[in-house]
Amino acid sequence: MMKKILLLLIPLSLLILFVTKTNPEIAENLFALKIYDSISQPVSRFFGMVPISAAEVLFYAFVLMCIFVFFGFIRKIVISRGERISVLGSGLLDLLCAMGIGFFLFMILNGTNYYRYDFLHYMNLQAQQTSSESLAGLCMSLAEKTNSARNAVMTDEDGNMQLGDVSAAALEAADAMSLLGDKYVVLKRYYPQPKPVLASKMMSYAQITGMFTAFTMEANINVDQPDYNIPADMCHELAHVAGFMREDEANFIAYLACTGSGSPEFVYSGMMSALINATNALYGEDVAEWEKVLASLDEGVINDLDHNSLYWRQFDNTKLGETIGSASTKLNDTYLKLNGQKDGVKSYGRMVDLLLAEYSENLN
Repeated sequence: MMKKILLLLIPLSLLILFVTKTNPEIAENLFALKIYDSISQPVSRFFGMVPISAAEVLFYAFVLMCIFVFFGFIRKIVISRGERISVLGSGLLDLLCAMGIGFFLFMILNGTNYYRYDFLHYMNLQAQQTSSESLAGLCMSLAEKTNSARNAVMTDEDGNMQLGDVSAAALEAADAMSLLGDKYVVLKRYYPQPKPVLASKMMSYAQITGMFTAFTMEANINVDQPDYNIPADMCHELAHVAGFMREDEANFIAYLACTGSGSPEFVYSGMMSALINATNALYGEDVAEWEKVLASLDEGVINDLDHNSLYWRQFDNTKLGETIGSASTKLNDTYLKLNGQKDGVKSYGRMVDLLLAEYSENLN
């Protein structure tokens, strides 16, 4: 009887998916602002008391459990002579029940947020059509602000931006998001401190800089990467904690949080994130204007960009990095498309639309 009930979670989850995908107002007002908010905040507070990434520990435990269950199932089939079809059927039924539970929890804890209102809805701004002139203006403005921000940050002996204590940065990230919540009510909530992942080097092999885990409501960060990326990545994952799952919006919210922070390192990280997204778009529109922006960057900014390229290249140039990185990118691309982001990983570049909307508003 219980298994039949659990199996019903699959069609129920599909119904929730259909309703929220076709009705953004339900996804926003019922699921995001009521159901998700009422569940996510106490879960965030609970796991926020755990000093390490609970998601990382649970992941290792889950992998071990799957291995144990798999070999136990194989052993049961081997010793169950004459009943193997029955054992196989029972095992498949258990798997479907587990999938039903996972699918339902995903939809309630995370999945419906992909279909909520755009963040622009709460900014009272309109997305702007990209023109090479306005894009070039945006990039030059970001370059000037990035140069100015770079002069205020700490650097290491190689001249690269130095973040300092990661724990202090995690606290600053939570504070920066809370401060942004004073400006946008939809972001006003409890924010846990982002947590460094012990296997950060392996995340780099997979081309992953951070990860939000819905089951623990944690922001998990790759702390092996160059320091200038970390503050923006922390705020990006906390934007997911706040229920904004689209990657372009999480990038933009992180930019707002970082640049509104009192920390020079956070301001610089946010500006670098915006600059890189915008100039990547400009390169595809007008190479000559892109070269002008590049030529305007200070030596320190160029140094950080070169350091970042060298860091990621070391993983691209290994067989392990190529294999894991390719698999991770394809998996992430599929995940984003299944959750309504039709551009897949290309949606990361759509942050430029939001930057242009803000830029145009400031010009008026």
